Amino acid sequence: MYNSMIAKPYARALFELAIESFDSNKFNDITSDIHSLSHVLNSQNDLQKFLSLPILDFNTKLDMLHIIFENELSDETMGLLKLILIKRRAYILTDILEEYNKLLKEHNNITDVNLVSSMPLSIKYISSVKRLLSQKLHREINIITKIDTTLIGGIYINIEGKVLDLSIKKQLHDMKSKLYKI
Repeated sequence: MYNSMIAKPYARALFELAIESFDSNKFNDITSDIHSLSHVLNSQNDLQKFLSLPILDFNTKLDMLHIIFENELSDETMGLLKLILIKRRAYILTDILEEYNKLLKEHNNITDVNLVSSMPLSIKYISSVKRLLSQKLHREINIITKIDTTLIGGIYINIEGKVLDLSIKKQLHDMKSKLYKI
């Protein structure tokens, strides 16, 4: 949570820079850079730890980034990386990337929805839920499915912290609560 608060201004600054350059290809370049960085950090868990090591100097870390990305990153993205290295904030790099992606989804009017069920759902069912939610929310919906066998049956939907629990587990819990009141 704390890292996310620190990361937000960095992500917002880069995103605003990308938006200002929307007519040029900078927006696409910066967004592509963010995806590349995310991929590298996810596949190379030690990179962020390396960049966060206090015993290594700025130039060593910067040289490592140049070796890894071989001029693939835009000047704006490299500027962000240099800034977080200078400020000794490399430990929040993944948080910055996550915040940037949140801003990108917000800009593109996309909402992530967690759809939890007790068993795998058909593509047709997921599509119908997606279509219904898209119509209700007037947004593009990105469905993230998960399996939770403790639900027994039914589904559980989480949209930006708002929960719609249609599971049998919830219904049984509600019945239990009502029986205790009798």
